[in-house]
Amino acid sequence: MKKGMEQGMEKGIEQGASDERKKNAKAMKTLGLPLEAIAKVTGMPIDDIEKL
Repeated sequence: MKKGMEQGMEKGIEQGASDERKKNAKAMKTLGLPLEAIAKVTGMPIDDIEKL
């Protein structure tokens, strides 16, 4: 049970970090920053940024 809880917490942390990266990328895109710069800052692929 402890291992399951730890895995659940890790997944939650990863999901939160992913959501934060997407939120930041969307904000930078709204500001008109180049997709290459957004990708470099967030670590997200340009294809994913274009879809936001």
